[in-house]
Amino acid sequence: MSVSENSNLDAWLALGARSRSFEDGLELNLANVDWARQSSSLPTIPVEVTSWKMQGGPDERVRQLLSLLKGQKQIKAVALRGVNVNEASVSCISQIPELIEVDFSDTNFSNAHLEQICQNDRLQSINLAETSITDNGLICLKKMRQLKQLNLNKNKITEAGLHYLEGLVSLRDLSLGGTPLTGAALKWLQRLVLLEKLDLRHTHITHNGLMALTYFRRLQKLKLGGNRIEDDGILMLKQFVRLESLELAGTPITDQAIETLAQLPRIRRLYLAGTAISDVGLSQLAGVTSLLALDVRKTAVTAQGVENFQQHLPQVQIKTDAEQKPASSVIRSIDLLEMNHIQLKSNQYGEPIALKTTEQTSPATHWFDVMTELRSLKNVELEDQHLDSEQFSKIRDLHHLQALSIKKCKLPETTLVSLCTLQNLGWLDLRDSAISDVGLKFISRIPSLSNLCLSRTQITDQGLIHLKHALLLKDLVVKQCAYVTDDGLETLGSLEQLKHLDIRNTGISQSGYQTLCEKLPGCKIRY
Repeated sequence: MSVSENSNLDAWLALGARSRSFEDGLELNLANVDWARQSSSLPTIPVEVTSWKMQGGPDERVRQLLSLLKGQKQIKAVALRGVNVNEASVSCISQIPELIEVDFSDTNFSNAHLEQICQNDRLQSINLAETSITDNGLICLKKMRQLKQLNLNKNKITEAGLHYLEGLVSLRDLSLGGTPLTGAALKWLQRLVLLEKLDLRHTHITHNGLMALTYFRRLQKLKLGGNRIEDDGILMLKQFVRLESLELAGTPITDQAIETLAQLPRIRRLYLAGTAISDVGLSQLAGVTSLLALDVRKTAVTAQGVENFQQHLPQVQIKTDAEQKPASSVIRSIDLLEMNHIQLKSNQYGEPIALKTTEQTSPATHWFDVMTELRSLKNVELEDQHLDSEQFSKIRDLHHLQALSIKKCKLPETTLVSLCTLQNLGWLDLRDSAISDVGLKFISRIPSLSNLCLSRTQITDQGLIHLKHALLLKDLVVKQCAYVTDDGLETLGSLEQLKHLDIRNTGISQSGYQTLCEKLPGCKIRY
């Protein structure tokens, strides 16, 4: 399967492929190919095509294409997005001799696959966004000294893995968005002084951690959206005199920060959607003659403010929804939460009544304060979040809250005392959280508590004693709580108001179960 002497480009285009010329050759994009309508074989490889992109597609077609590409010396770049990656497919790609750019984003690409692909130490660009790469896998990158571009967005990368990148001194473009990194972790990158583009959106970095960016004086493009960066933190950005593009969408900056941004001498693109800026801040940007693009959607900027701005800088392409949205702090709070990938449900009057986090939700430090401003909330579901004491204490402001789930969340147990003031809270789910007897002491004093789930927590027989204060408790789940044993039978048996009790996979014996059935005849017990 060699390169055809006569180009087969037309044959590929007839299948639905799209071509694009660029400096080093021709790119062929197979995203729109209808594989189901094609014959069993594929055309041979056109000699002029140096870059191949495949978005999705059947496993057999992926195998066929890679078999064709294997050994082809003219190919410089291969992108396999949203496909099923296996050892055989990675092996084929590894056998493309002059390959310098690979893209496996949104695939099942793993640490083992990375080790395999890094056998080609001439690679200059690797895109592994939304894959299965972890800290341990990054050790393979240590030898990739020619690497100029690396995308690790939305992977479970921590400081433990970041130190493997410290020797990649040729990097110009690094993406770490959607990872749980803090500002302190960036110390491992201080040798990467040639960085020109850096993506740190939706991480755990706050304005206090921005000082770590001082290593990167050559930055031209910086993305910090979705982080808890406040006005004071923006001051240090003045040192980036080469900065041309800055993304701060979804941060809590105000008009005060605009004074600093207006001093960036080369700034051409500013993305400020979902911030707290208003017409006052927009007017300060009217003097920035280098500006070409501006995004102020989901802010307090008005249509009149936009009109005044464009009179001064008519060349700026501005994105705004000022004419479509009413001026409302509640509307803006909803926008910010949605930008942080939080699901909201509203009642017939447009008031938010239910909130739920997702796997893509940003760290709670970026949005928890905003959530507690939505006083109409009745149902809140949080999962796998780190909650600090100061922020969580503000949950006491949600006076209408009736149901709260904080599954797999980490928070100081003493902070749970904040729930005791919520008069309407009746349903509480703490499964898989680090709750022990200490937290149970506060939980039991929630006035209207009727349903409580404590599955897979660290509560013990001794802690169950606190539940005697929960006089309205009707439904209790202690499933898979290993420290709940027959020693807690006396306490459980005294909770005569219980209607449902789940003690599956606890330390309670068969005879203990029988005892509970006798003591609580009106309670349905799952054992």
